[in-house]
Amino acid sequence: MRRLLTLVLLAALCLVPTSGFSDGLCPGHPQPFIPYANEVLSVGGTAVPFTVATYTAGRQAPSLATVTVESASVRAWSDGATPTATVGQLINTNSFWVCGYTAIAGFKAIATSGTASLTIEYSK
Repeated sequence: MRRLLTLVLLAALCLVPTSGFSDGLCPGHPQPFIPYANEVLSVGGTAVPFTVATYTAGRQAPSLATVTVESASVRAWSDGATPTATVGQLINTNSFWVCGYTAIAGFKAIATSGTASLTIEYSK
């Protein structure tokens, strides 16, 4: 019975929807993450990156950015390319992850219309 319960729990974890950009391990969180900084970005008709001074505060190197999108959909790339309102990964979800320092440093987002608000928490 215990083995069956374990298998059911593992299967359920595989079905949990996750979305995000990654240059390393993140989904399933193989290690504990420790939050250390946060910010709120207003995203309109011009693509914006995460704020370097915020995610490198105290010489930190983030492993994970947990992002919540409010008010409007956004499009984004995490390879340093600049998205437009019609080109880029469309993010309609309320929350997503950006995993790994390279993806965090290369992340840029633009609102598909109007203005969106991104609430971000950085973890190491």
